[in-house]
Amino acid sequence: QNTAAAHIVIWCKDLRIVCIAFNPKQPQLVPKIIKAIGSRAFTGGAKKDIAFMYKFDLKYNPSLVPNGWSIYDPQAEFERQGALKGQNGNQPLFFMIDNTAFKHSPTYPAKFVVPLHLTKNEFKDAAKFRSKKRLPALTWRCPATNACLTRSAQPMAGFTGSRSAADERLLDLYRTHGHPDMPPDQSQLQALYLLDCRAM
Repeated sequence: QNTAAAHIVIWCKDLRIVCIAFNPKQPQLVPKIIKAIGSRAFTGGAKKDIAFMYKFDLKYNPSLVPNGWSIYDPQAEFERQGALKGQNGNQPLFFMIDNTAFKHSPTYPAKFVVPLHLTKNEFKDAAKFRSKKRLPALTWRCPATNACLTRSAQPMAGFTGSRSAADERLLDLYRTHGHPDMPPDQSQLQALYLLDCRAM
């Protein structure tokens, strides 16, 4: 909407209001800017959006197009984050689970990462305690603080409020960044936040 000779007011979908002011001596810029914004906000079809415009040119060398399934390498990604590399000559605190046959979790990816100091029995028990065996798995590790961001399904506590020692130990290992024997004075300082992202 052109409310003045050198102003444009834009009402956004998220309820923000953006006001763009121009030099009053150049009111001819206003219709040009309105047209430019409109052409990008309303492209006239999905195939004109950037997601469709950005593509490889297949006319000359089709072999340059990467295999989309091979772009993401979980091993390289978690090594980049430092989760699969030891610090100061120590062994790493996490390791990668081979879930290629989906025997550990039917809906988790072919490879996922959990703390190294979780025993096999604890791993199995923690998986049983989560819906569809989606036990807490590492998704990101902060390079500065080593804090862990994990994902999981809800625990199957039921009406009786069942608990799982293995599940609690797994969460505690994430809380202490994978250290099984963090000194009590340091361990008490490490907070653990649980966020329920299910729809209400």
